[in-house]
Amino acid sequence: MEYHELIRKRFSVRKYTSELLTPGQIDEILMAGNVAPTAKDVQPQRIYVLESREAMAKLSEAIGPMVFGAPNAFIICGDRDEACVRPFDGWNFSQTDATIVTDHMMLAAHDLGLGTCWIGYFDPNVVRETFSIPENEEIYHILIVGHPTEDCVPGPLHAKRKTLSATVRVL
Repeated sequence: MEYHELIRKRFSVRKYTSELLTPGQIDEILMAGNVAPTAKDVQPQRIYVLESREAMAKLSEAIGPMVFGAPNAFIICGDRDEACVRPFDGWNFSQTDATIVTDHMMLAAHDLGLGTCWIGYFDPNVVRETFSIPENEEIYHILIVGHPTEDCVPGPLHAKRKTLSATVRVL
């Protein structure tokens, strides 16, 4: 798919079929995250793949209805101890790096004809305990993934974009 078409057509999917991703689809999505740029290329991202119905049931119990019936998910974390730190103010790039990785994965999934929804509304302590995620790995995003149902459409605000003049400052 042409890049500009890809970024315009992708939307947050909130209705999925029960069909699991194939190992090949999971690998393609993970490879997209693996080539994402990170500060100083230290690659502090840690990605947990939820590929079974049992793992997804645990996720659903941990975060509630935000799973939207998706058959698979990725929990994207950043190892704060490994990430690049900006010397001027101590900014740790683990969240920035994890965000770029998540975006790459989301767009790769869409390019494969899959749907995603980037979940940020969850209690990281519950997710950490549920999946035994180490303390040094900050849990930033959950990316649910699957085959959208035929009647799935973008939310009502998806196409409503601010003008560039409202968000861009030219200096």
